[in-house]
Amino acid sequence: MNVLFDIWYGMSRRGRVFCWCAGVLCLTLAVALSVGYPGWKTLDMQHMRLSQQREAARQQWRNLRRLSVAVEPLFGRTVENPRPFSPLDFQAPPLHLLHWQPSAQGGEMALKTSWDAVPSLFVRLAESEMSVSRFSLRREGRNY
Repeated sequence: MNVLFDIWYGMSRRGRVFCWCAGVLCLTLAVALSVGYPGWKTLDMQHMRLSQQREAARQQWRNLRRLSVAVEPLFGRTVENPRPFSPLDFQAPPLHLLHWQPSAQGGEMALKTSWDAVPSLFVRLAESEMSVSRFSLRREGRNY
C-alpha cells in the first residue's frame, strides 16, 4: 500500500492532476452507464413497440383504402356536377337568408326556415360540395 503512495507523491503535479481527472472521468462514466443502461433497454422496447404500432396502423390504412376503392363504385365519392355555391340560393321559400359572412375558412350563414326544410338545407349544401363544420338550431322567440 505504501508503494502506491510513493508512486503518487513521486509524480509531478501535472501527472497527478491528469490521473485524478482520468479517474473522475472513469468513475463518472461508470456511474452514468450503470444508471443509464436500464433506460436504454426501456427506450429500445418503446421504439420496438412504436414500430409495431406504426406497422399495424399502415396495415389498417391499406385495408381501409382497399375497402374504400371497393365501395366507391357503389356510393360514389363526389357529386357528378356540383352546383356552385351561392348564398342567394337560400333566399327562396321556405328559406330566408338573414346573414352571410364569407371568410377564409368558408363563412357564416344565418337562415330562418321551417323545421321541415332543415334536412333539405344540408342536402343543398352537400350538392354544392360545402362542408358544415358547426351549426346550431334555435326555436324562434327563445334565446338560449
